Amino acid sequence: MVEFSDQDGSTRRFVESISSNPPAFSRGEEVEVIYDPWAPEDVMIDSFATRYLFPLAFGGFGSLFALIGGGLIFAWFGRRAIISDLKESGLRISAKFTRCYLDTGTRINGRSPYRVTAQATHPATGKLASFTSDAIWLDLSDVLKGHDVPVIVDPDDPDDHYIDLSEWVHQSEQA
Repeated sequence: MVEFSDQDGSTRRFVESISSNPPAFSRGEEVEVIYDPWAPEDVMIDSFATRYLFPLAFGGFGSLFALIGGGLIFAWFGRRAIISDLKESGLRISAKFTRCYLDTGTRINGRSPYRVTAQATHPATGKLASFTSDAIWLDLSDVLKGHDVPVIVDPDDPDDHYIDLSEWVHQSEQA
């Protein structure tokens, strides 16, 4: 309990909303208080914790979430740029459909999307390569069984590829 005198000389009491163990102040210790003269019931002890603890905590968590969200947005736009570049100047090859699987490692709004995998000889390396599609909301197993799928690859970067499923998947069905 903290007792103080306001500018009119009235004695007022309040209990600080932040507590600690051990207490931050001893019984009888004088402390600085801050209050609104027009609303003396709006009072707090003038300390680092009462002034800055909540703003720093919320600001820190807010900054963390903003960085995570910004990183996800940056990655999404980066992937869109890679796909655009591949469509413009990539090398189109035909790859053998291997499977369409439920990607349980990814959840969007409580649902897991599907991904298509295919294999072909990469023109840049001459080695058999596996390609994985972006996430989609359709199971194309029956549709693609025994078929080839178009894959656009970057001849300079064997890791950059895009399985073009636009023949079977509408843009709204992409995750």
